[in-house]
Amino acid sequence: MTHPIDLGNDMTLIDLYDLSMPERTGAYVLHADELTVVETSASPSVPHLLKGLEDLNLDPKDVKHIIVTHIHLDHAGGVGLFLEHCPNATVYVHPKGKRHLADPAKLIAGAKAVYGDQFDELFDPIVPVPEERLVEKGEGDTLDIGGRVLTFYDSPGHAKHHLSIHDSLSNGILLVIR
Repeated sequence: MTHPIDLGNDMTLIDLYDLSMPERTGAYVLHADELTVVETSASPSVPHLLKGLEDLNLDPKDVKHIIVTHIHLDHAGGVGLFLEHCPNATVYVHPKGKRHLADPAKLIAGAKAVYGDQFDELFDPIVPVPEERLVEKGEGDTLDIGGRVLTFYDSPGHAKHHLSIHDSLSNGILLVIR
C-alpha cells in the first residue's frame, strides 16, 4: 500500500486504489484550519481513505469539508459512506449533481445497467448524502478554509456536473478526471 504523498503547501495525496489499482484515483487532503478532503472514489476505496488519514494522524471527525469534482461513482460513489465517519463535515458538489448525491437511485440504476454483476464489487454500498449536509458550488463560488480560498469553476466536458478548484495557497488547480 502506498503511503500518503506530501505535495507541499499543506496538501497531501492519498491513493484510493479504485478497482484495486494503485495510482488510479486519489484524494487530496488540505491541512488547513478546516480539514478538507477532495474526492472519495467509490465505496470500496473508503477504507484506503480512512487508512491514509490515520497515517497522517488525522481523525475523520475533524474533516469539515468534503468536495467532489463530479458525481461519477468512481469519484463520488463513496462520499455517503465516508461521510458516516465525518460527523462534522459538509459535502460540496456541482448544482447539477446535488440531487443525485441525495438520492442516488438513478446513479445506481445506470451503473447496474453498465456493470451488471460487477456492480457490488466495484461500487457497493452507495449511501445517500443527507440534503442538509449538501452545498452547491458553481462557477466562481468560493470556500474559505482558514485563509486558504478555494474557487470553484464549472468545467463541463468529462461530465456536465464537473468542477475544477483553484487553491489560493498552492496557486494550483485541483482538476480530477478519468
